[in-house]
Amino acid sequence: MKRLFASTGLVALTLFLSGCATDGSRRGRGDLGAFILQEATEYGAQPAAVTLPPSLPKSGWRYRRDEMGIVIDAPTTASAGLDSFLGQAFGTPRMSNPEGPTRIWKSSGVAVTLSTDEKETMVILVRSLFSTDRKRAIKNLVRTVKAIQTAEQIRNEKTGAATPTGRGNR
Repeated sequence: MKRLFASTGLVALTLFLSGCATDGSRRGRGDLGAFILQEATEYGAQPAAVTLPPSLPKSGWRYRRDEMGIVIDAPTTASAGLDSFLGQAFGTPRMSNPEGPTRIWKSSGVAVTLSTDEKETMVILVRSLFSTDRKRAIKNLVRTVKAIQTAEQIRNEKTGAATPTGRGNR
């Protein structure tokens, strides 16, 4: 009897732990279209005002995010509705694969990809590598480097030293 109880407990624990092992995705809740617009706007996009189509799922979709963006997995039945919706929100795709259902839109701050196969529909939002904050940081870095080069050049002129090879004004 103890052995049966122990093996049942082991099976239950194994099932529980295997159920907890996921790919890091979270269950989406609510209107998928509203979620996509919210995420894109947070990344700096300025989508056109659209009416959310009733054909987009309100459940049954999942998402995972990291520092570069978000991946949304939706049922394949959402593909046509998402294609139409993303076209209204972000305009004509910058790239479209004529041999497969993959489209890419670009909006300030984000690139949006829609890809569908027989198993799922995937929407990927990728943050721009050159957001306003990053552009500002790059400009400040360039300004700092130029200031250092100017200071070195002035110091070298005062001391009569030659400018080191590969440095100085270009």
